[in-house]
Amino acid sequence: MREEAKKKQTKNYKRQRLFKSFEREALKYALLEEEILNRKK
Repeated sequence: MREEAKKKQTKNYKRQRLFKSFEREALKYALLEEEILNRKK
């Protein structure tokens, strides 16, 4: 039982890390897009 909980925790941790890095990338692209739109004006 404890081993199963440990696996679940690790899985959640990995998912969180993945999401955080994905969030950072998304933010970077959003800022880039905004910059491009501002240049077009």
